[in-house]
Parts: sequence; structure tokens; C-alpha cells
Amino acid sequence: MPTYSALTTLPGEEPAQSLAAAMERMTPEPTGVGVFEIEDGSGLWEVGAYFLEPPDEVILEVLATAFGARPFALSELPEVDWVAHVRRELSPVDAGRFFVFGSHDADKVPAGRVPLQIEATVAFGTGHHGTTLGCLLAFDRC
Repeated sequence: MPTYSALTTLPGEEPAQSLAAAMERMTPEPTGVGVFEIEDGSGLWEVGAYFLEPPDEVILEVLATAFGARPFALSELPEVDWVAHVRRELSPVDAGRFFVFGSHDADKVPAGRVPLQIEATVAFGTGHHGTTLGCLLAFDRC
């Protein structure tokens, strides 16, 4: 089943948060709405939403106009098996004495390392994020 995204930018956090709140009341209802500051000194904020059905383009146009946003960029997102993608593309993580890996890399655990098998799923990643690596390196020092 394809998903759809609708993204726009506008100046200021308050209008961006207000636009996001209005988008959450749309029909079809988005599965998620996010607001992010674009950290380039422009003062712009990005507002985006994901939908399981094509969003109503007229409503998006009205919302963009009402909140002073740029026209929404709409996209149909391809179906991707993210777990399979992770297994193909990401390597295990070395973190001090710890070795983080998925079952597909179980044969790569070096001798003398603490193996941490973590399966990538839609709710958890692979240990590549800086916070995971930082925590493991802190544990390594303890």
C-alpha cells in the first residue's frame, strides 16, 4: 500500500505549529504530522504529514494560503521493506568492547567482544544513531 507525503515551509514556529494542528484535523486524517525548524538561519519551519490515502489537494492549498506557507509538495512514496533495506545496507556497529549486529551478521562477531544482537524493526534501529553509540561507549568506560 503506498503512502503519501505533503510538505511545506513557512516562517516562524507558531504559524508552523498552528498549521500542523490544522492538518491533524484533515480528512483523510494523516498518520503523522511533524514540525521541524530548518537550521540554516532562514527562520523557516517545515511542516509535513503522511497519509495512507491521497490527501485532498484543495484543502492543502487552502491551508497553505491561510497560514502563509508555500504550496505543499505532494509525493507518493514507494513501498519499501525498511528491514530488508537495513539488512542490505548497514554494517554492524563497533562501540568499545560492544559489537552491535543483526542476526544476518551473527557470523561477523569478533572474538573477545560483547555481542549485542538487535534486530532492526519499524520501532528500533541498528545502533548507528549517535545516542546509541554514545551510551555504549559510556558503558564501555564503566
